[in-house]
Amino acid sequence: MSELAKSLLQKRRKDYGLRQDGTAKGPGFLGELPNKKGGFSTELSIGVDGEDIPSLVPSLSKREINNAVNYNRFDGRVVRKAMKNALERRRQGKSVYKEWGE
Repeated sequence: MSELAKSLLQKRRKDYGLRQDGTAKGPGFLGELPNKKGGFSTELSIGVDGEDIPSLVPSLSKREINNAVNYNRFDGRVVRKAMKNALERRRQGKSVYKEWGE
């Protein structure tokens, strides 16, 4: 990525706060998902085998997204899909989280 592209991307980044490990949260795989409290979610990390991974991944159904975002419910299917996504990204040498500019 060119320096100009990096500079432009840096200016467009939003501050989504920090993850528990201190790294900056990003836009997530699904973008900003509004919740019933008037806020939004982008990642919703879950702990799996001592590591946090994003639960909001592209393979989730609308129902699974709604349950996660509005009710903080993560059934076994959601956890398996999140784990599969994280493993695939690791195999590709990427972070388990979507990075800015991806």
